[in-house]
Amino acid sequence: MKRTLLTVGMILAAMGLFSMLAPVAAADNYRCDYIPPRDRPAWVDKGFYEPGLYAGVGQAARKGSIEEQVEAAKASAYRDLSQKISVQIKSTLKDQMKSSSKSFMGSFEQNVELITETSIKETLQGLQVREKWLDQRNCVLWVLATVEVESVERVKKGELNKSKYGLLQTSYEKLVKDANLPLLSSLVQLNDLNVLMGEIDFAYISSSAQTKQNWREKLQNEINVRTALRERNRDSVMLYVKLNDGVTHSEKQVNLVVSHIQKGLGKSVPFFDGCDESQNCLARARENGFRKMAYLEWHQRIGRDAYGTPHGTLALDYVLYDVQSGAMVGKPQHAESKIVSWEAETLEWDVAAKKIVQDRMLVVGNN
Repeated sequence: MKRTLLTVGMILAAMGLFSMLAPVAAADNYRCDYIPPRDRPAWVDKGFYEPGLYAGVGQAARKGSIEEQVEAAKASAYRDLSQKISVQIKSTLKDQMKSSSKSFMGSFEQNVELITETSIKETLQGLQVREKWLDQRNCVLWVLATVEVESVERVKKGELNKSKYGLLQTSYEKLVKDANLPLLSSLVQLNDLNVLMGEIDFAYISSSAQTKQNWREKLQNEINVRTALRERNRDSVMLYVKLNDGVTHSEKQVNLVVSHIQKGLGKSVPFFDGCDESQNCLARARENGFRKMAYLEWHQRIGRDAYGTPHGTLALDYVLYDVQSGAMVGKPQHAESKIVSWEAETLEWDVAAKKIVQDRMLVVGNN
């Protein structure tokens, strides 16, 4: 009996001890004296300034554990610092863009946000808290965080140079793949790419990328090739063939007519796309260095007679222009050839084209 009473007494005593300790632990979790008291720092109200540093001030009230309050205050300082750095980076980036690479201004402006975001993220990865102050009366923790201006500038320059290199790469690839780009326009773009390449500090570019000398040689080679082509075109005629939309043309019939015209013109270069109306084609011929342009408009029409029998008409309109003045050289020419078949699908357009060539319905010359 005594042993039972003793055991019960010990349990009750232990319960009493735990009940006394529990409030102490809870109170410790919400105490606001975990940082030694001191006078309110000036940076809490007036901010912080020191040459060569960006500073951010953050604060957080007590809503959970001490660790949670510390992290919340640091996050607040991070946001304040990020905002200040963002304003500065965007301002300097826009100033740099105004003084360089004017042809690519639009592309750079689209990248400002990305460059800024990446620069801030990389710079603040190792953000260090400079000071903390605990407002014990209100249980608010204040945090001062700083980062060196030099480190921000270094990261920003790296991101800007990477962005320029990416633009150089994509613009070059697009240019060399665009077969319809007029030679003069491509030469202007290549010169702009040369300027852009000269602005890039390749020390910030991956070692696996091409060097500045590689790019200089590659761009100059493209310039030389296009300059030579434009010079060659001065002695040739640009022959633009406008095929009517929605109609299937056999390669044989088109080549037959084009070959006939090229024989009459002498040296000529045929084009089948890249412009539509004659005035647009003249502008393209001018940019490509041609002195004359032949414009051939191709029409295929299908009709039916009174008995429903299908018949086709191949109509060709031909004009020779002086490129510089835009004036016609000689008179416009028109040629037509008709064909008949039991079915529209079996109309022999090759025969129509051959008839125009053999009957010399188009008399073509270079003057």
